[in-house]
Amino acid sequence: MMIIRGFVFVFVCSLLFSCKRDLKQGQKSLEGHWEIDEIISYYQQGDANAQERVEERASLLGYFTFSEDGLVYEYMRNDTLYSNNTSWQLETEKVNSGFTKVRVFTLVLANGQTYECIYGDQTKNAEKDANEITLSNTGLVDFNLVNSYELHLKKK
Repeated sequence: MMIIRGFVFVFVCSLLFSCKRDLKQGQKSLEGHWEIDEIISYYQQGDANAQERVEERASLLGYFTFSEDGLVYEYMRNDTLYSNNTSWQLETEKVNSGFTKVRVFTLVLANGQTYECIYGDQTKNAEKDANEITLSNTGLVDFNLVNSYELHLKKK
């Protein structure tokens, strides 16, 4: 009985430390200057099967600069300039994905915006020393139009 309790204690501790380690690695990877080289916007109105995809590609569509103290970003999407100087927080959780659970990172900005933060190829520990990320923002509803988009960034 004591052996089982010891095993359970070690298992629970390793899960907690693993979660904190992944979060710290993700935060550390985000710090620095990132340039946006692709923006993909999705529009869906009414019929769930009718979705329009608009791709914008250029060597520099905008940037995100993360520091411990805050975030400065500026980018142009569909002829609209988005810019801000705000604070940020990275959150993580494990979610079901088929027969396994995968780690999902969420970037939360002080202005209320949230992005799913996808590191590189999404393999285990992809958040460590990442040089490519995708910020995915979904579910903006504006006049019965579902508007979602992805920002593809590379670290400079």
